[in-house]
Amino acid sequence: NLGSGNFTTELVSNCSGNYLSCNEPGFQEHFKNGADWLRSALIAHDRAATDVLSLKGSETAKAALLLADKYRQAIDYPITWDEHQAWQQTLLADWLINYARTDNLPQPDLGQYVTPRNNVSKGSNANYQHPATATERKTIAVPFSNQWTTTGWYALPGKTITLTRHDNSPTTAEIKLHYARDKTNRVFELKVYRAPIELTSQRLTLPAGGSVSFSSPYGGPVYLHLSGSGENSLTVDVTATGIAHHPTVTDFSDPRQIARFNQLLTQTELPHVDLRSDGAEQHMRRDKFTNALGGAVPDIDALLNSVAEDHIGTVYTLAGLTLAGKTLQQSLPADVVNACSNLFGADCFSDTLHTRRSIQHANYDENAQCGSGCGGNPWDASWNISPTGWGDNHELGHNLQVNRLNVHYASAANADNWPGYSSRAGENSNNIFPYVVKWRAHYVRDGATTPISDGHMNHKDLFYVFMSDAANVKDTVGNRVVLGGNCAKLDVGDSRYEAPWVSNNYAIHNGYRMAFYIQMALRAHGMALADGTRLANGFNIFTLLYQHQRMFGALSGKGIFPATILCWCP
Repeated sequence: NLGSGNFTTELVSNCSGNYLSCNEPGFQEHFKNGADWLRSALIAHDRAATDVLSLKGSETAKAALLLADKYRQAIDYPITWDEHQAWQQTLLADWLINYARTDNLPQPDLGQYVTPRNNVSKGSNANYQHPATATERKTIAVPFSNQWTTTGWYALPGKTITLTRHDNSPTTAEIKLHYARDKTNRVFELKVYRAPIELTSQRLTLPAGGSVSFSSPYGGPVYLHLSGSGENSLTVDVTATGIAHHPTVTDFSDPRQIARFNQLLTQTELPHVDLRSDGAEQHMRRDKFTNALGGAVPDIDALLNSVAEDHIGTVYTLAGLTLAGKTLQQSLPADVVNACSNLFGADCFSDTLHTRRSIQHANYDENAQCGSGCGGNPWDASWNISPTGWGDNHELGHNLQVNRLNVHYASAANADNWPGYSSRAGENSNNIFPYVVKWRAHYVRDGATTPISDGHMNHKDLFYVFMSDAANVKDTVGNRVVLGGNCAKLDVGDSRYEAPWVSNNYAIHNGYRMAFYIQMALRAHGMALADGTRLANGFNIFTLLYQHQRMFGALSGKGIFPATILCWCP
């Protein structure tokens, strides 16, 4: 098929995700079955750190690998839907890579992997100037097992890198290249090929006391994935040769790192940026960082500070979680510390209960895994990094939602049947986080007194629903109806307990449902708790609830329940 050009893009027209996992029958028959067979062999060789071209025999794999090299050199993005043979050849180039080779040829045109989509044009290679390579030894650690983290090292396309471990610990260290999730390349959706379909790989293992050499046709940030027994931090001691340094911060409190970051961002063209704080890392194409500068965030220092304080600091504190370098007593508001300790004791400040046991990653790229922003770990976004932006804190908030704090709905028939309840909080209980971040940045951080508005919620909707129900509003034929803010019927259901909640469609009545949480905070403002503590800020009720639900979970698992619990009864 490759020799005869026997391929049409119609074979992939029904693929709904990355082509690597597309099982359309025609695509399988004409391309994927054979390509997968070869790809599986190359992955196995990578896991064994074997350069296929150095083997005796394996002639088919060698020939296919060299053919992929040849096609990769000829790629010219964007490749349109009617360029059938170029599409087929590019697929093979994307399918077949042997990273354990030290002589992979660099792909001349890297497309939107390294530059925004609008910069990718026919006849022009999207690429960047390569800086000098370096050698560096450092200790790399993660706070918990089965986590990956930035090294600050960058693989240049086609350049050989050797990593050597000096430790003999039982920790398993795998080399991870790049960070993107598989559907962030939307070639299957947009029907235009603008970048390789698999940029992230994790095939190579760095053995304790040993070395591994590799190269990549694409280049990119180098990460290490560390795993081992137990929950304690894991550490490896590694020397890297042949690497470049890209703009990276691993310690926001180190002025030398900040200065180095500024220097690398200014003096190199390396296309990716990494930011690491304890428990959270952001990864992005460099334009997603530089485009965020200006206005309320005038420079790099201000942006980095905003990431640490406005984004991670505010969100984690609202959820009652530990922050790097601080105890909970130091980071939580005074009213929360006082009330929680009075009501629940020492468990309020347990690092075991109130620390996330994973590194939260965030990716900023041309596309997200779904929509324009997509939750998960990593969560990802198609926008520029924005520490006080709604999207950044909404997506981070998705990873902090807990079932015990979600609004659930059940029909009257299921009122006493717990399995009959289902969550209605999927796209709204997490919105307490962007709401508080935006409020805090405007009024507390900036000291502004002017009003701010946001379209994600309008309390008018709540007012109309409540009043139309309380006033027993009927339609023209005498049926009870519940009205929304536009004076139109909100949904099926004849009360405020039904109409806003009965539907489980995605994000339906999202603003109204979010208002449930915001009204909770507004009503709790200044409220006296059972121990006499008054909440200085109503949103601190969420911090107490988050802490309590973790303690409740830990104690209920042992059959022990606290004598006093917080309760919100709408």
